[in-house]
Amino acid sequence: MTEPLAKPASVEIEIRALSRARLSFVDLVRNGRVYRRFNGGGRREFSVKLRLKPRESCWIAARAFEQNEVTVRFAHSNPVFLEVGGPVVPSTRDALYYKDWCEELLRALRDDPGRFRSEGQREKVEQIYGRAISFYEKLARGVAAALTSLK
Repeated sequence: MTEPLAKPASVEIEIRALSRARLSFVDLVRNGRVYRRFNGGGRREFSVKLRLKPRESCWIAARAFEQNEVTVRFAHSNPVFLEVGGPVVPSTRDALYYKDWCEELLRALRDDPGRFRSEGQREKVEQIYGRAISFYEKLARGVAAALTSLK
């Protein structure tokens, strides 16, 4: 969902989480980083309304974490894009993070030759990772270069 704003404006945000287990905390995420954290208080239902006034385009999402001593259990909403005078500009730092992650995954699959049923399957997966790495390298240099590479 995209919410265009002609200029910086205050928007009301409502976060609501329902869980079968008790909630530990609920985050409002802005451009991939925790913007605000709320204590879930061990409740199974959580709700909060707040106002946000973005000065530039961004995306926001909510995520809720259950209390769990063994593993991480959470739910994450879809992003909502708040466009202030134009679209969200991707972060160079984030693009480099994903490029590095894809390179790490590519090394891991090359170190495990028995992972695939066939050489052809391995080659296809390597090509997918290669395209992703190239895309994120270009995205780190600039949005136009990355979008051109998709054609």
